Amino acid sequence: MSDQDFRERVLSALDRLEKKNEHFDQKFDQLDQKFDQKFDQLDQKFDQKFERLDQKFDQRFESMEARMGLLEQGVSWIRGKIEGKAEVSTTLVSRIAVGTAIVSTIIALFALLK
Repeated sequence: MSDQDFRERVLSALDRLEKKNEHFDQKFDQLDQKFDQKFDQLDQKFDQKFERLDQKFDQRFESMEARMGLLEQGVSWIRGKIEGKAEVSTTLVSRIAVGTAIVSTIIALFALLK
């Protein structure tokens, strides 16, 4: 084989490699574009789902706030009832104590006078 034949073979092999490289570059660019498109689609879907979850969270939080308000009203009502009963029982005990003191004073006066 002559030097000229060897050079031609090497150059033709390099040309084939270069063509294959260009072909792979094109395929890589196409895959890269597809990847970018898919990534953008996934990003949009993620944003949409995140927005929906955020809205659901806000709705549930508002619902919880409303329930807590109702619970607070209920607890306040129960507390008022309990405090009212405590006042009534305190008043009743005071009246019994005063009544007992008056009766005992009257009995002591009768005992003293007899």
